[in-house]
Amino acid sequence: MFEYSRFLNGHKTSVVKLLQRLWKNSENECDAKFCWKHEQNPFSKGPVGVVATHNGNVVGCRFFVVQKFQMKSRMINVLSAADSIVDPEFQRQGLFGKLNLHSMVFYEKENDFF
Repeated sequence: MFEYSRFLNGHKTSVVKLLQRLWKNSENECDAKFCWKHEQNPFSKGPVGVVATHNGNVVGCRFFVVQKFQMKSRMINVLSAADSIVDPEFQRQGLFGKLNLHSMVFYEKENDFF
């Protein structure tokens, strides 16, 4: 059974370890990259993402980067898909698709990350 939730600071260590597989860097380098990309994004209050957990362990994550686009004279905040990974042990079980669906549910009508 999998549970889905928004990323919380308590997930960070597990997420960084999982992202090491994607980014192929040391844990310290991955932590710095996560901080730069998701925690220090000037257009958001913090990381915008969803995690999948199994027995309390993070087994998948889907992150977005907040960007600003201009349409004529109007500025629009947009979520741009960024980093996503599912632990190889849990692949082929539909987690990526469910991470996408939960992301839409969690963030579709909410702008509190800006």
